[in-house]
Amino acid sequence: MKSTFKYILLFIVFSVANGLIGQGNEKISVPLTNPSEPGKLKIYNHNGTIDIEGYSGSTVEVEIMAKKSSTNNKPSRSGLKKIPKRSMGVTITEEDNFVNISASNNDRKDYKILVPKNFSLQVSSHHNGQVNISNVIGAMEVNSHHGGIALESIGGAVIADTHHGSIKASFTEVYDDSPMAFTTYHGDVDITFPSDLSADVKMKSGKGDIYTDFDFSASEPRIEEAKNGNRREIKIGGWTYGAIGSGGADIIFDTYHGDVIIRKL
Repeated sequence: MKSTFKYILLFIVFSVANGLIGQGNEKISVPLTNPSEPGKLKIYNHNGTIDIEGYSGSTVEVEIMAKKSSTNNKPSRSGLKKIPKRSMGVTITEEDNFVNISASNNDRKDYKILVPKNFSLQVSSHHNGQVNISNVIGAMEVNSHHGGIALESIGGAVIADTHHGSIKASFTEVYDDSPMAFTTYHGDVDITFPSDLSADVKMKSGKGDIYTDFDFSASEPRIEEAKNGNRREIKIGGWTYGAIGSGGADIIFDTYHGDVIIRKL
């Protein structure tokens, strides 16, 4: 049975990479080695969006929407006719519940993916890179350089980072003693937690403000002093420190052009 699965998966990898399954839109079902156990998805998308949703199934369902190249608006080469590219250049592998999705070219591709609800995620997108994740519980690392990050009805622990975009997340539960971080440069950081959250927080909003409806105990600014020969430097920290509830795992909130908003569910 396992050898049969490997043959099917190799066929999927070869077919998607060489454009044999279809044109422009592909749907791939990836069985897991141990369907009753949690798994992990890793995906890097250089150009395009990523939508991931948790569901009650036991396979990873991948839909790839490739932007077809156009035959218009480009001059011919010495009167030769341009042939639109149809290849996907995508490789999907699965081993012991670890699913890895990668592409060999930078053409735009948008992904819609269903994963079992208890699944860890390592998600990265660059251009046109909005990332949306919903109804998943697990450890998540989410990066999007040119695009926002939206996490809805999630649980677990998250490290989320983008540059051009906001970060919005709504947690149904959080892992105890798991540090988290939400950082961007252009955009708000707007995070909703369960009302019983306890955490030590470190916050910075360069040109914005910080808001919360949690009970928050602020700490004094931290002072750092360094000496190099006759030169002494004293820094009064630019971070706001404090505790929500009785304190706990560290959570970082950081933006420059935007507000930090910490909401109670």
